[in-house]
Amino acid sequence: MQVQVHENYQELLAFIYQCPFALAQCDPDGKIIMLNAVGAQYLVPVSLAIGLDMTNLLDIIGHYQPDLRTRIEAFNAPAGEILRHAAWKVSSPDLADEYQIFSLTVIRISALVYQYAFIDITDQVRKAEQEQQVREAQAIQTVKFETISGVLHDIGNAVMAFGSQISRMRSGLNWTEMAEMEKLHTLISRRQNEIDQALGPQKGGQLLRFVQVLTEGLTQNQTYLRQVLQEMNRTTTHIQEILDIQRRYLWDRGQQGRQLVSIAQVIHDALAMQERTFIRKGVQLRLAIPDALPALQGDQTRLVQVCLNLIKNATESFDTVTDDREKYLQIEVRHLPADAVLEILFQDNGCGFTREAGDMLMQAGYTTKHAGSGLGLSNCRRIIASHRGFLHISSPGPGLGALVSVTLPIQPAEDMSMPYT
Repeated sequence: MQVQVHENYQELLAFIYQCPFALAQCDPDGKIIMLNAVGAQYLVPVSLAIGLDMTNLLDIIGHYQPDLRTRIEAFNAPAGEILRHAAWKVSSPDLADEYQIFSLTVIRISALVYQYAFIDITDQVRKAEQEQQVREAQAIQTVKFETISGVLHDIGNAVMAFGSQISRMRSGLNWTEMAEMEKLHTLISRRQNEIDQALGPQKGGQLLRFVQVLTEGLTQNQTYLRQVLQEMNRTTTHIQEILDIQRRYLWDRGQQGRQLVSIAQVIHDALAMQERTFIRKGVQLRLAIPDALPALQGDQTRLVQVCLNLIKNATESFDTVTDDREKYLQIEVRHLPADAVLEILFQDNGCGFTREAGDMLMQAGYTTKHAGSGLGLSNCRRIIASHRGFLHISSPGPGLGALVSVTLPIQPAEDMSMPYT
């Protein structure tokens, strides 16, 4: 019997040592008592990068994220779960954009034994970030109407890429780790009494609960991937809607540059392309557009470009807002029959600007954005001027929002051939 218990114990240790995730047993001070192969594989480069030896896991964790160490050390219950799937980010000391992210679980098994489990989820996080970057890049491409045919081609490729990615994710949802965890769970359940005899009273039950926690972690990761998949489906649908709008504008532009234009349709099409931006930034949209508005003669594609730029500027004005204000963008269209014009107002309660900055915003090359070109508003004013209209921007001051007014004549002018490209 004793030989059998010893063999079972060795079998269990071998199984744990070869687990597909990192396992470490430490004392209360973080000194590593036992570390499996994956744990060693993770910790060697992590500890070498900061000049620490691989003997104290708590020191290594604390170097990169002191808050996690504080939470572990502050746990004063005799046993229990301390952290569950906490994000432990390990950044390179030399390269800011180089990092690893681990999902960390810590359980206090007894007064002298702490169990650490962690798995590298960097690829999952980076894939999610890359998908977000792809979606934003595609949204930006759609506003480049000067190369509309190329944009349509790029978006078509993007839709195909999304479909391929969705297929790959579907095929990757059945992780082999889940099957291995089930085997481990079954093994411990069957030999719990033998584990108690080998490791001490109730150790088998604690180990079984620990495996259950790890299994829940893998299940949560699967759920996360399914959510990403759903988001990709929604994004693909949204891109297809944008693609349909772009095709219509490409066809219209191929027929003639100037035509009767519904300003309400122009605004709605521009908003459709920025829908995800409003959701991501938490900005409310308030519309005041009358049902019956007279049409005007103009270049519909260029007018959409103006609306896109003004909407984009308004949503970006909240990027530096740090208070809890209720963010909004209000778009109002007024028909002024006496002047035979339509007035479109874009009003936000974003960061605003000084009077001095306002005097320079229309100048080509001037920008208040970190990555701006300073050409957006200048181009917008040029396009509106080519329609014999006016564009004006104002702000009560920093932190008080901004108002952009666009005035366009309803009756077609005799000569609307001014250059605007």
